Amino acid sequence: MRRSQWVGVVGFTLTTLVVLVITLSPNRVDEGRMPEIIRFLTFWHNHGLPSWFRYKQLEFSANIVMTIPLGLFARMALSKPKRRIAFIALPTMAAVVELSQALFLADRVASIWDVLANSLGAWIGLLIAIYADAECDRRQRAWSRQRAE
Repeated sequence: MRRSQWVGVVGFTLTTLVVLVITLSPNRVDEGRMPEIIRFLTFWHNHGLPSWFRYKQLEFSANIVMTIPLGLFARMALSKPKRRIAFIALPTMAAVVELSQALFLADRVASIWDVLANSLGAWIGLLIAIYADAECDRRQRAWSRQRAE
């Protein structure tokens, strides 16, 4: 296993653990923090954030941002022939988390929107990693051509 693949495995494992702690803890991360969230949103509304961007949009965006690293690390962790599986496996993980919330955590609300946001974040991470891989390959080829000349 290449060093970058080990980094991917460790990063994916640690990120998955953090996401599971956040999503499967009995209490919501934002529980009791609504006054701070309202102040945060009010501040940004006063500084140009559109007024339609409210709590639900903030939560959706936070779910996207939270899962971007999962896609990045999944791409690094998987061998080339298995990389495509991440496009299905990561949304499946998101659905399993939401189903677990619905079945086992009475104080949590499972939502298809969370599955969508988590899937989008993971896919964004995958696409960033794919672009980075392609860019590294392109630069490597250009460097090799320059050396050959």
